[in-house]
Amino acid sequence: MEHKHNLLPTLSLFLLLVIVTARVMVLSQRSPAPLPASAPAVDFSAERAFRHVEALGREFLPNNRTDTVLVSKTFVFEQYE
Repeated sequence: MEHKHNLLPTLSLFLLLVIVTARVMVLSQRSPAPLPASAPAVDFSAERAFRHVEALGREFLPNNRTDTVLVSKTFVFEQYE
């Protein structure tokens, strides 16, 4: 029976370690807070990105290769301005 008593602290420590590790992993996967349009251009800004989403939603873009390439090039060009 003594062997079972020695196992309890080890299992408790292991369980605590698993819980702490899981918590750290969950917290590290959180997305950062959205930045305003006034954020530096090198940082991603949710406001600036949403302007593009709104512009794309205003008109119907047929699913053809030319329009897709044009939209992609516009985003890439504006990203590096």
